[in-house]
Amino acid sequence: MRWLKLLLVLALNAIPFYGALRLGWSVSTILALYWVENVMVIVATSARIVLHRRLTRKCGHWGGVQPQVEDGVIWIPPNGNAFLREYLGLSVLFTLAHAIFVVAIVFGMHQKHPDQSQWQFSLEQFRNGAAAMAAVLAADLIADAGTLGRRSFAWLKVHVDRRSARVLILHIALIFGMFAIVTTDSPLALLGVLIGLKTLVDLSASWYGEREYMDDLPPEPPRWASRLVAAGGERTRDKFLETWQRDYARQQETARRNEQVMPRP
Repeated sequence: MRWLKLLLVLALNAIPFYGALRLGWSVSTILALYWVENVMVIVATSARIVLHRRLTRKCGHWGGVQPQVEDGVIWIPPNGNAFLREYLGLSVLFTLAHAIFVVAIVFGMHQKHPDQSQWQFSLEQFRNGAAAMAAVLAADLIADAGTLGRRSFAWLKVHVDRRSARVLILHIALIFGMFAIVTTDSPLALLGVLIGLKTLVDLSASWYGEREYMDDLPPEPPRWASRLVAAGGERTRDKFLETWQRDYARQQETARRNEQVMPRP
């Protein structure tokens, strides 16, 4: 499954690369394609969350809240989409902000280079690229759909966190890409930064996102942190270790609650 994921990631990132290199797609078109890809990823990730909740009914989808028994009747909390709303809140906000940047950049490129096709937005190029990206993302979703019923909530959370991070990375790549354009006035500068950084991020997300579990905190603090705290004295070190162990225990308890199965009504 991991190698299939990597192949799909490479196929997805090859679309704008091939379009720019062989089909003459403009920078403006590829910027718009990256934005619409983010929208597609949000839709596909939301579909994974909903399908995983229906198949597994893990309590993590309810924010870790567990059912209560009152007078022999099981009470199921109503917020079954708590995890989905948490994901959408951040992702949609960043994607809308990204849209403002993309529109401003595309308009600015049009004004600065009105007679150069490599800077102009093309609706036909956009349609072709969007259709190809949608096909790859649909194949990726179908590949996951058959296994979601066996996946833990921890796996889903890692997957969702990786998809959220790519939105932020794309913003950073956009900033560096615009700096490259200002200094070189070359469309290839932006494309090189965008395609290179995004491909690396997507490959990393695909490779590590297949892990079944990933703690936010390891059981023991890293050695560099322990050595740094030890410089403050024994009392400071002991307090640091106590806080770390308490936070780790709280994290483990939260993970345990998230993996509990909500009974069906």
